[in-house]
Amino acid sequence: NIRQRGSALANALIDEGKKDKAIKMADLCMAKVREINLPFNASHTMPVIQAYYKAGAAEKGKPIAQVVLQTLQTISSWEEDVLDKSLRDLAETQGIKFGVIAQFIRASLTGKKHSPSLFEVMIVLGKEETLDRLKDVL
Repeated sequence: NIRQRGSALANALIDEGKKDKAIKMADLCMAKVREINLPFNASHTMPVIQAYYKAGAAEKGKPIAQVVLQTLQTISSWEEDVLDKSLRDLAETQGIKFGVIAQFIRASLTGKKHSPSLFEVMIVLGKEETLDRLKDVL
């Protein structure tokens, strides 16, 4: 799969500090297989979108932000078990590993790769602040 292999290369370039080249590789991955052939929320697209965020080109990773934001907006009970189930269900229905979604949200909320429990962070920030920070990514 072009997106899967290209995203692996993009992430390797990021690790080498070559973020400009990583963004170009991610662009190439997205251009080679158009959305009509492989939806942006498909599992092979998520690593490319994640590479955009890691390389500092967050604006190019908007598709996942929109899907996550829409899901979180529908949650009425902002509690750990509800958030966990909702996001795991989203990952399953989208064919995405939960960790990819969790890492995206963590980076969007904290600006870091590591943080306390994602759900604890979301609860401390509250629904409004969590959604606002995700909207900032858009």
